[in-house]
Amino acid sequence: MFNPEITGALWRQDLGVEDLRAPSGWKPPDTPGMKRVTFAHYPFLPPGSRPPMNTTWLILAIILAVIAVVFFVLSAKKKNAEQPPRPREDPLKFSDASADFGPDVLGPGAIVGYGGVDYVCRGGVTMRQGAYTWYEYLLEGGKGGEYLSVDYDEGQLNLSWWISRPDLDVQPANELTVEGVRYRKVESGVGQFYSEGTTGLPESGRFEYWDMAEAGGKRLLGFERFGEDGPLEASLGWTVLPGELTVYPAPRN
Repeated sequence: MFNPEITGALWRQDLGVEDLRAPSGWKPPDTPGMKRVTFAHYPFLPPGSRPPMNTTWLILAIILAVIAVVFFVLSAKKKNAEQPPRPREDPLKFSDASADFGPDVLGPGAIVGYGGVDYVCRGGVTMRQGAYTWYEYLLEGGKGGEYLSVDYDEGQLNLSWWISRPDLDVQPANELTVEGVRYRKVESGVGQFYSEGTTGLPESGRFEYWDMAEAGGKRLLGFERFGEDGPLEASLGWTVLPGELTVYPAPRN
């Protein structure tokens, strides 16, 4: 700030002007015809120091800093708003070992261990009915005519082990008794199939199915027909747990 106690002298005589600054307490000589004018100015500063910052520039710098902070915050919020939230995932998605029985693991060339026997997967059939898809894998190494069924019902993995029974002289019905076990109809329908490997089926076509199960749901009876004029095939099966099987993935192409 200005210090009014620090004065200087301005001497004016006719056409000449002289600005003299002197420390406080110094008095110019009295000279006739000259007028002495006192004024305030910055005090003398010690060497190495700087005069005080201009208040206007300080306020301007603060305003610019605040604007920069506000702009940064608004930009960050806009960026977060533009990014869609990540979809939430099922925490138990892989707890049922479903990843070990997917179509990228099972298929021609895969090995399935069950009951102390290693079965080789010869081929696979993808079966679709509307939005519902399940899989059947033809296996070789046991009694013959065995295959594994894999499906996901409402996110639940279901595994069934089947044995083809062409010797059974039965037809689909709402209730049947086969080998002392009473079965009831569960569901039936038609769909489209796609095969790979050795299955004895064309690459694709229409199929029909008729599924039955005993009261407890453990034992199964199924009927399938592949193609418009294909024979009706009967199979007996039972449900198995993922822990009962050991799967060695099929080789990748």
